[in-house]
Amino acid sequence: MRRKVFTKPLPNLFATTILLSIFILQSHGKFDPLEPMTTGDTETFYIDSTKKIADVGRRCLVNANTYKVRKTKQNGNQLKFMAILGNLPALKDSAGKPVADESITDAFYLSNQIAEAYCKIGYIRFVHVEPHARNCGIAKVLTELCLIDPEVNRNTDENWVISQLKAVKNDQSSHLQELMKNRCVGGLVGLVMSSDPLEGGFAYLSAAKNMLYSHMLVQFYHAENFAPRENPHEPGPCEQKFGTYEISVAQGLYDGDTGRIEDEVIGAEGSGEGARWYFCKMDGTFRTFQRKNFLGHLLKK
Repeated sequence: MRRKVFTKPLPNLFATTILLSIFILQSHGKFDPLEPMTTGDTETFYIDSTKKIADVGRRCLVNANTYKVRKTKQNGNQLKFMAILGNLPALKDSAGKPVADESITDAFYLSNQIAEAYCKIGYIRFVHVEPHARNCGIAKVLTELCLIDPEVNRNTDENWVISQLKAVKNDQSSHLQELMKNRCVGGLVGLVMSSDPLEGGFAYLSAAKNMLYSHMLVQFYHAENFAPRENPHEPGPCEQKFGTYEISVAQGLYDGDTGRIEDEVIGAEGSGEGARWYFCKMDGTFRTFQRKNFLGHLLKK
């Protein structure tokens, strides 16, 4: 006869463990942003410990386990996120206790920053991490903070992505504008792809996926199209090329050695350095579209 084993559930213990974990996470830091930051506020983030035991070329070498990020506003509509290490002596008082975040000045952040990001409506203009603080996941978090910020991801006519598409005077671009305006209801944010090292491109893709952006539009780079001109908003002389991807697919196709999305169907040339990457958080109707017929469906309208 098989012996019956009875176990008594422990719902209270389980619930207590979950609540305690949430409390600790919210009190002392997190790995990714849980909500947008308010201007002037400070958030603390953990560095994933596995990044400190990665292969030498991909290892995080900072001697801190956390870093702090402050959000400021510049020139009216541009946001800046500044990061500093969380173990700086000035962050503790004479008794060794953490000082209040609001007591640390912006000037202190500026003089001790290890990373920064600038963004405005529809546009992540710049993300930079000092060489000694790379491979720690900081660029990804700064990108995420831009992507979820309501001042940045607003889908309006002032959005940078829309202005870039308007500069391309053809039917394809017009249809893409319509798609982005009507479908990217959760957020629309772009950037000009640039990363040193090239593996940093993964940070942009991971950030977009983590913040629930489902698709991306790539406006391929061609030197003649983006060369300096009297009116920089006018399109270049070459036919403009676009490609669309589910972000999870683009992650698999991106090559950290070439810095390109290595797609044999659409082609890889021009998909990396200098290309426009537009991230779109869509409504549910487009989530089931296949990558290869996503743009084709649009252009049949």
